[in-house]
Amino acid sequence: MTGERVELGPLRFVTDGVELRDLELDGERILDRLYFAVRDPDWGTVEFVAEPSDGVRDGAGYRIERHGETTAPGPAITATLTTTADIRSLRVECRTRARADAWVNRIGFCLLHPMAFAGRELRVGTPNGDVDAAFPARIAPHSPFTDLTSLAFRAGAFDVAVEFEGDEFEMEDQRNWIDASYKTFSTPLSHPHPRLLPADVVHVQAVTIRWRPASPAVPAAAETLLADVAPAEVGIGASRTGPALTAAGAALLGELEPAWLAVTLLLDRPWRVRWDAAVAEARLLGCPLDVSLVAEEPAQLDAWFRELDRAGTGDLPPLRRIAAYDLLGHVSRRELVAQLRVRRDEREWSARASLAGGARSNFTELNRAREILPLEWLDEVTFAANAQVHAVDDDSILQTPRALAVCVRDALAFAGERPVVVGPLTLKPTFNAVAADPRAHRANPPDPRQHTPLAAEWASAALAACGAAGGATIFETIGGWGLLDADGRPSPAFHAVLASRART
Repeated sequence: MTGERVELGPLRFVTDGVELRDLELDGERILDRLYFAVRDPDWGTVEFVAEPSDGVRDGAGYRIERHGETTAPGPAITATLTTTADIRSLRVECRTRARADAWVNRIGFCLLHPMAFAGRELRVGTPNGDVDAAFPARIAPHSPFTDLTSLAFRAGAFDVAVEFEGDEFEMEDQRNWIDASYKTFSTPLSHPHPRLLPADVVHVQAVTIRWRPASPAVPAAAETLLADVAPAEVGIGASRTGPALTAAGAALLGELEPAWLAVTLLLDRPWRVRWDAAVAEARLLGCPLDVSLVAEEPAQLDAWFRELDRAGTGDLPPLRRIAAYDLLGHVSRRELVAQLRVRRDEREWSARASLAGGARSNFTELNRAREILPLEWLDEVTFAANAQVHAVDDDSILQTPRALAVCVRDALAFAGERPVVVGPLTLKPTFNAVAADPRAHRANPPDPRQHTPLAAEWASAALAACGAAGGATIFETIGGWGLLDADGRPSPAFHAVLASRART
């Protein structure tokens, strides 16, 4: 990353585009990032381009102003962001204007508090008064604090106060999406969204941070430690982008000793081609199948079993695991699990498969479904994870395994005696789990960094984060999401997974 480093008395930060990073007071981190963001009605991040500008130092103060606008095809919005700072305070102000009526889910500032603040005392300001609280220790399934006007906490040798103007804010626990932070943002999710930005109306929003010496100092929190080994069982996803896996490619992947090949089938659309391709890959690899069925109604599960019965299952690879997830909510709804359990037990070819369930999207959905998930019927509990729900830069990606380890910890506590299986582990989301129209289910393209050292470093750390889990599925066999590239060559991530397996 590039950016200008600013030092003012105890304050240190980096200004980069429309964000401030690494805000510290005498070396104690108080914020990871403070940035301006626009999210469209599908929760997509709208790109915002700011004109280059240099900061101005004036005695003990600093000031920088940046003008910019969103890019097509997002809503047409202009903004001016002004940052001023001295040895006692920092203020960031944003003036936005829509050039035409625009619908957005969010516009304004986001603050990322370090994950290391878990359990730290916090005073929360609301329109109804202040409340004593703490940053959540366990991952909070829903926003722990809403309608915020201020936050106050101790950081090292300072009492820190954060004040919000121009909007009410809300905090969410971003560890749900394996981001290593808590995020305070506007506008609260409890308010209607998307919301209309009328053309040519100027909206002003500001965040002011003040600090003063305090005694005694709060000791720095210990870093979350990752395991030194991968889970005992690691599987691979079936390729969705091709090309077809060859015998030579299967021999390479065989060095990883994959415990299963995972395939997800959307039963509201034609699934036979994808199924046949996954079966062919499993045969080449000589491993069982891990099958996830995505359905809206139990009848779609019945149809899947009947189709396989008609086609014949005599040479079908063994089923290691089978799960059912709701098309709209992405979790294992009770009526789907009940039907899957009956149909599985009726057939010899599926009866030995482990019945799994949880969330096929993020830990978020598993965390929020704890009260409705039919745990009594499940042999294993599942959730998926990827490194780019909120941020796409390399540094943010490489921070996510620390939060993934906390997700595994909390999932194990929730699952009781049942093993937790994490997967698919992917560099970016395979689909938009919060799209306005979930039935559209538009698949995302792969990340161009899939076959670079970045993916290898993330894969190694992600598997270490899952070391306490019963198993994990990482990436795919070949292609844009694969451990092998489109030419069948091992990617850096292949070697990272191989090294992780050697340490198991």
